[in-house]
Amino acid sequence: MKTTLFLFLVYSLLACGGAQSETSLSVEKKSTPPLSVKKANAPKTKPTPPQQQKREYPVISELKFLSPAQSKTDLELQAKLEVPDKEVRFDFRWFVNDKEITEVRTSILPSHRFKNGDWVHCRVTAIKEDMESRMVKSKYVKILGAPPVLKLGPIEEFSVPGKFHYQIRATDPDAVYGEENTLSFELISPKDLGLSLDPKTGEINWDLSEETIKKLKDKIKIKFKVIKKGAPEVSSSITLTFSQPEQQKKDEPIIRKTSRFGIT
Repeated sequence: MKTTLFLFLVYSLLACGGAQSETSLSVEKKSTPPLSVKKANAPKTKPTPPQQQKREYPVISELKFLSPAQSKTDLELQAKLEVPDKEVRFDFRWFVNDKEITEVRTSILPSHRFKNGDWVHCRVTAIKEDMESRMVKSKYVKILGAPPVLKLGPIEEFSVPGKFHYQIRATDPDAVYGEENTLSFELISPKDLGLSLDPKTGEINWDLSEETIKKLKDKIKIKFKVIKKGAPEVSSSITLTFSQPEQQKKDEPIIRKTSRFGIT
């Protein structure tokens, strides 16, 4: 009888102890959230890249021809930037009658690359390190002929009443040997004193009388121009100075001349 009671008490104590341990373990597990839940709710952040300085591409604002577009004269083009920059260089591509002159990549197109009547333009790009501007195209220019070249000689002495004669000499730099003369001559002044200028030969002829000399007094300037089609005109003049030596009789005046001339 006594033995049976003891065994019952021992069993009851063991049973109670086991139930309490299991309850404590289950509470601990519920109070700690799973690791995967923490990662899912955490805010996502990206590393901030370092700030980079903005690079400005060069911009061409103007193209301007600095020299006249005429034969026998180098053609020069100036390129300007919207913002000046000494580190920028320009690449020039020249075209004559829309055919590129690949051998020339500078701002000057040599005169032997084109001739009278050609059409020329240029395409320019500004370059800085590995950056290039937008290509800018210049206007088309038509090449004019080179202006006539005057070769005015001295004036020989003559007496009046008498006939004054003078030959205006001029050459065409664009002329080809054997071709017809391309120059013409025109009198500017005086036009009301009987002076004549041959438009083809450039010969001046003037019948001077005593009456005309009295009107002119001591000197007269003869103005004229040389004309070439498709080229700038050239104007010039010669000056006649009248004088009478003291030993001459008053009825035999002699005209002495000095000539002053220049291309204008």
